[in-house]
Amino acid sequence: MNLEILKKLNIQECLKLVEVMNTNIPDPMYVWDLEEDKIYFTKMVSENFVLQPKESMGFELQEILNLTYPLDRPRIEKQIFRIANGLERDFVVEYRMVNRKGKRVWINNKGQQITIENGERRVIIGCCSTSVFDTRVDKLTGLSLGLNWREDLLSVVEEGSQGHLFIADVDDLAAINAQKGRAYGDKVLQEIANVLEKHLGQWNGIYRLSGDRFAVILQHANQERATAFYEKVRLDLAKLCTLSVGAAGFNMGESRTLQELLQYAETALVKAKKHGKNVICFFSTEQYNRYLTQINLQDEIRTSILNDCEGFFVCYQPLVDGKNFSLLGAEALLRYRSPNRGLMSPGEFIMLLERTGMICPVGKWILREALKQCMEWRKVIPDFRVSVNVSYVQLNQDGFGREVLEVLEELGAPGEALTLEITESMHLRDFEKFNKIFSLWKQAGIYIAVDDFGTGYSSLSYLKKLQFDIIKIDQCFVSEVTESAYNYRLISTVQELATFSRIRICLEGVETEKQLRLLNDLQPDIYQGYLFSRPVEAPLFTSSFVDNGADAYADYNQKVQRFTSLDAKERMLDSHLLWNLMYDDPGYDVVRSNSENILRDLELGLWIIRMAPNVKLYELFLDKNCSEIMAVSKALSPQECYAHWSDRVCPECQHYVLQMLAKMVNSGKIVQLEYNWQHPKFGIVRVRSVGIRTADSNGMVTLKGYHRVISNIIQTSFLDGGE
Repeated sequence: MNLEILKKLNIQECLKLVEVMNTNIPDPMYVWDLEEDKIYFTKMVSENFVLQPKESMGFELQEILNLTYPLDRPRIEKQIFRIANGLERDFVVEYRMVNRKGKRVWINNKGQQITIENGERRVIIGCCSTSVFDTRVDKLTGLSLGLNWREDLLSVVEEGSQGHLFIADVDDLAAINAQKGRAYGDKVLQEIANVLEKHLGQWNGIYRLSGDRFAVILQHANQERATAFYEKVRLDLAKLCTLSVGAAGFNMGESRTLQELLQYAETALVKAKKHGKNVICFFSTEQYNRYLTQINLQDEIRTSILNDCEGFFVCYQPLVDGKNFSLLGAEALLRYRSPNRGLMSPGEFIMLLERTGMICPVGKWILREALKQCMEWRKVIPDFRVSVNVSYVQLNQDGFGREVLEVLEELGAPGEALTLEITESMHLRDFEKFNKIFSLWKQAGIYIAVDDFGTGYSSLSYLKKLQFDIIKIDQCFVSEVTESAYNYRLISTVQELATFSRIRICLEGVETEKQLRLLNDLQPDIYQGYLFSRPVEAPLFTSSFVDNGADAYADYNQKVQRFTSLDAKERMLDSHLLWNLMYDDPGYDVVRSNSENILRDLELGLWIIRMAPNVKLYELFLDKNCSEIMAVSKALSPQECYAHWSDRVCPECQHYVLQMLAKMVNSGKIVQLEYNWQHPKFGIVRVRSVGIRTADSNGMVTLKGYHRVISNIIQTSFLDGGE
């Protein structure tokens, strides 16, 4: 265009020249008279926008501004101000206008400022193009497509601006489309775009990457502000859909390449999906390193499986008879020695095996290896059984029930040689399906054990609906049995229920003789734990438990002799000292003996209760130590003494204490209870009592036992002092 010619034209002549130029251009051109703030278009823009058709007369600038999408208007007004005040010459801006259908239309406006009428009038000649956005803007949402977003992100990072990159994914969009139709799903996507832009306050920085995925470049936002932004978006979308978001920070102190930043945000998004969706997860270098470690370990184990499970090996832990401590069998426990990491904890690889399904080939391998070894040991111990853990993933595998029988047949092993352990915390809800598998195994002589009993849900209901032969009570209950009356009662209750149901009980995690002394009273069928042996490889297991000529075998036999000789003199004070120190004679002035000093030093007091509930008569007799411990006045009568004790049992424990007293009366067995008690001097204290019913006296039910405050007792394990 010859600017010298234009300078001599008036406004109408300039407009006619532009109309001629516009004949070969699809987008409308315009002449913007800066002196009168009027815009003349060369084509009928009023066909697309809500304007009265008056192109030849020109539109007021404000009329055009009124059609601009509100969020974009401040940016255009700023540009107009700069041009009007001579701060800029050319008008170059991208924005959105609202057409007659109410939809936003992207406009690329480029204009050049010139003077006409011999330099007396300033105008801008330009073009409003929509076609340039055909490949840059998503037609459904109006957001930028993901073609150039990496370049935009790189520009933001390189300029040093801090912030976060969001990768947002619509949760279950396919389900939304299937349930309500694709048109509704499209409206959901459009609303997501609107909400993101609303809370970001601008259109640039938001991108639609794919059908259900968006990206947001959130500048000048730390983690707290980024979380607040997400929460606002989530709240606005709550009735339509949910979004999972992965976020990675840039220029936040760590040097990250563009590729790393994208990868980190994607990794955080995967984590958000795994955490139940509808959450935001921020990238953590530590977590990412763990993720990479898992990926590398997964590849390593996959290679191991292809090489006949190279690196995996089996350890065995003895299963001991609860009556005489003889060897019944062993549990086969999977171990893995990594070529890169060395010996690994089962917690590091078992979940990976289950999550990837690789537990199926590895599970079959350990079943075969354990049965091979079992058949060798059965040559010496004919009834020896090996226990092998079965994963829920294996149990759900088609044909797994038959696969187990095929391994038995392949090795010539009887079903009686095998126990399969099912973890109780599995979702064993499909009772009918699993019982069919269990029935198939039981017909072959295989035992079914439920492992980790007490750690899952509806534990007792499994006993009624699934065909178990053995219950293995989890070690978390056994390990604290000497300190927790609740654990003792739970084990005792399950023992009684199992005996009634003809199910055997195995107590896992027995580690100390202190535990064993107490558990012996329950007479479980099977023991397992470090007290007998840690899991060991087959050669050491053979020498310790099978080969009666080995030194290790002799060492274990000495242990067995010690276990079987745990008589009353050696029993622990908290459960049995009373019965060694108290006389059978229920004289109510408790007889002092040489053990009185021991009782005093241990802060252990002896009591006897007589009761005649039918006439509401209750009496409590205390020895000197118990009177001091309970701060009872010597002047109190036996009935007042009973009231002094019973009235101070804390309200939340009263029902429980009455239940335990009734159990002493009705069972004739030793009963231990723990409860909170309001001490006259020291406030609420924790009390342990042990009692038993003795011969009735003067027609009254008689109980005897001990009372001990345990709040200030230091309790240690048998092994704490070393060997």
